[in-house]
Amino acid sequence: MVNEIVKYDNSFNQLVLRNFSPTEMNILFAIISRVRDKRDTGVVLSEDYLRKITKFQHNGKFSDYIISTYAKIGSIYAITNKGPVVSGFTLFTNFEYNKETKSLRVSVNPEHIEYFNDLKQWTRFSLDEFTGLKSNYSKTMMRLLKQYRTQGIRKFTMEEFRELLSIPDSYRTGEINRRVLKPIKEELSPIFKGLEIVKLKRGRTIVGYSFTWHPEANNRDDFLKATSIDEAIQNILLNDHLNEEEKWLAQDRLLGLPLGTTKAENEKQRAKEAKPIEAEETDQSEDENDGLDKVIDYWNRKYWKVETPVSNRLTELVSLYGFEDVLDQLQRYEAVKEALSALQIIDAVENSLKQFNS
Repeated sequence: MVNEIVKYDNSFNQLVLRNFSPTEMNILFAIISRVRDKRDTGVVLSEDYLRKITKFQHNGKFSDYIISTYAKIGSIYAITNKGPVVSGFTLFTNFEYNKETKSLRVSVNPEHIEYFNDLKQWTRFSLDEFTGLKSNYSKTMMRLLKQYRTQGIRKFTMEEFRELLSIPDSYRTGEINRRVLKPIKEELSPIFKGLEIVKLKRGRTIVGYSFTWHPEANNRDDFLKATSIDEAIQNILLNDHLNEEEKWLAQDRLLGLPLGTTKAENEKQRAKEAKPIEAEETDQSEDENDGLDKVIDYWNRKYWKVETPVSNRLTELVSLYGFEDVLDQLQRYEAVKEALSALQIIDAVENSLKQFNS
C-alpha cells in the first residue's frame, strides 16, 4: 500500500476533536489526506478505499461510521488566544455518501481552505502510522508532536493538555497516568525515537507535561515509507526512558497482540534457559532438520511460498535459536504480514530472537 501522507496547516492542531471514536478519527484524517491542495473542488473516495486505509475490522456497517463522522465534524471548535470559541465549525460544505455506488464526495468549506491549501507552516505524518494507533489520546498526541518533529520538544500547560486531548474533567492524576499517558507512551515510543514524558511541577502540583524525543531530520523521506516494523522495535528497545514492562507492552501494541504476549514469551524463554541440560544424548542434526521442516511448512501455510533467500534465512535462524523459538516469532508477526515483505518479516523475527537471547 502506498504510504499516504496527512498534511495540513499547523493551526488545524488548535481545533478540538471531541467525542470522535478511533474509527471516526481514522476516517476524518483519511479524508484530510485527500483534500490537500484541492481547494473547494471536492474529492470522491470509495468505501472500499476508506475501509482499507482505516484498517476497519469492527462489526457493523462501515457506512454508519462514515455518517457518524460527518455528524461529529460539526462539534469541532477552535482554541484561540482569547479562550475556546464554542460554535459550529463546518469544515466541509459538501459531504455526500452515495449508498448505491458506496462512495463519499467531500468538498472543503471555502471559508476554511487555508487549513489544507497554500501551506506555509504545516504538520505532516503517515496516515498508516496514525490509523495503526488504537488510543485516541495517542492519535491526537502524535499529530501535536509531529508539528515539532524537527525540534524534538513540545510542552503543554495542564489546561492546554486537557483541552486538546479532550480529557474528562473528572480525570485526576492517577487516571491521566493510566488512561492517557500510559497508552501514549507505549504507542508513540515506536514512532518517536527516545520519547520521554516529564511532569512539569510547581511545588507538588503538576502544571503541565513536557514531551521530548530525538528530532527528525528536516529532509527525512517519510513520503515513500513510514517507520518500518524493524525500526519501530529498535526505537522501543533502545529507549532508556521505558522500563522492561513498558517495552513489552509497547511491542504488543505495535504488533496488534494481546497485551502481555511479549512478556509471556520472554518469561517462557527465560524458563527454558534456566532448565538443566538433560543427560540423554540426542541426534541434534536430526532434530534440527525436523524442526526446520516444521518452520518451512508453517511459512508456506501462513505466509507465502518459500523462496531460496527466505529458506536460507530460516535455516540459519533455526540453527542459531531452535525451531520452537522461530515458530513463536513467526506466529507473533503473522498479524502484520500484509504491511511487510518476506525479508522484512525475517529481519523482525531475527531482531526479536536476539532480544530474547541477549
